[in-house]
Amino acid sequence: MNCKSVISLSLALCLSVLGRGASATSISASQSSATVETRDLQTPPTQIIINHDAFPQDTSWRLTNAQDGTTVQEADSGTLQVERWATERWDVALPPGEYCWQIQDAFGDGICCGKGERDTQQRGSYQLIGPDDKEFVNSDSIDGGSFGSSSEKLCFRINDDFSVVRVYPVTVKVQHDRYGGETSWNIENNKGETEIAVQSTPEQSNTIVTTTLFLQAGYFSFTIFDGYADGTCCGYGYGRYSVQDGSGDEVCGGGDFDASEQSFFLVEADGSISVVLELPQVPTETPTLDPTEIPTVLFQPTMSDQPSPTPPSLLPTLQPTPSPTIAPTQSPTTETPTSTPTTDPTTQPTTDRPTLRPTDSPITAMPTKAPTFTPSR
Repeated sequence: MNCKSVISLSLALCLSVLGRGASATSISASQSSATVETRDLQTPPTQIIINHDAFPQDTSWRLTNAQDGTTVQEADSGTLQVERWATERWDVALPPGEYCWQIQDAFGDGICCGKGERDTQQRGSYQLIGPDDKEFVNSDSIDGGSFGSSSEKLCFRINDDFSVVRVYPVTVKVQHDRYGGETSWNIENNKGETEIAVQSTPEQSNTIVTTTLFLQAGYFSFTIFDGYADGTCCGYGYGRYSVQDGSGDEVCGGGDFDASEQSFFLVEADGSISVVLELPQVPTETPTLDPTEIPTVLFQPTMSDQPSPTPPSLLPTLQPTPSPTIAPTQSPTTETPTSTPTTDPTTQPTTDRPTLRPTDSPITAMPTKAPTFTPSR
C-alpha cells in the first residue's frame, strides 16, 4: 500500500470519528505528515496536533466535556493509520466551556522517547492551540510526550472571548450527618471572589455528595459551615468532608468543628495541590480613574502679579471710655505707725544664776571596811 492509499484510508476512518461541530473537508500530505482541516465552523477551531512516534497505531485520544464527561470527539487506537513520524492535526469547534483532553498509548510507553525519537531533532509530541491561535499546551513543557504510562490527561477552559487557560480538577466530598440541611461550603480565591458556593438540603442527610470543579493555578480558601454550630461530627452522626486533588489524594478534611472551619491551599501549575497556612496579600490594582486633563477649579487666577490689597476696616464702633469713675484715695487708709517699740528690752538674764562651785562632799556614806554579808556556800 502506497502513501496515498494510507492517507485515503486515514480520511475515511477520521470522518467516522469526527464529533459534532467539526467537519473534515480536505487532507494534504507531504512525505510523513497528514493534516485534517475543518472549515465552515460556527466558532473558531481548537487545534490538536500530534507528532507521532514510530508506532502511530498505538496512539489514541479523547476530548470530553469536563462538567458531564460526555465525549466531544475522539480518535480511537488503530484509526491513526499514518506513516511513522507523521504529523496529524485536528481542528475542533468548541464553544466556551471546560474540557478535558486525554491521550493514550496502547503499549504504555508514551510517544517519546525510545521508539518515539528518531534523532535529536525529531521525536513524538503533542500540542494544543486555542481558538485564539495561542498555544496553551505543549508536551515539551510537561514531560516531552513521554508520559511514562498508558495515558495523560489535561483540562482547559475556553472563555467567552475564546482565550484559553489551563484548569485543574478539585473534588469536594461531603458526608452529611443526620441534619444535612445545616451544612454549606464555599471556595474563594485570594481576591475574595467566590469560585463555588454550595448549600446542602435536608434530603441529603446521611448521604455523601461529591462535587468536582476546575480551578486555575493560584491560592484558594475552603470554608465549611454548620447552621447549628455543632459541625458534622459526632453528636448527630459521623459526617466529614474531604477536599481532594485530581488524583484523589486528600488535601484537607475533617468534620469535628463548631460553626465553621477553614483551610487554605495552593494549586500549582503542574496540577499538584498543597495546604498553606494563609493566603498571600493581593497587590492593589491601578487607579480606576484617569487624571483630569485640565484643572477642575472654575475660577481663573488674577492677571496682576501683585496681590490685591486688603480693604481697610471700618471705623471703631465703640467710643473710648470717659475718665475713671473712682477718684484715687488721698492718704493711706491705715492708722499712723508707732514711733517706738511698745516693750522695753530686759536688762538682766531671766534665768537663775549658775552654781559657783561643786558640791562639798559625796552624798553617799563612807565605804564599809568589810563585806556586810557572808557569802553563800
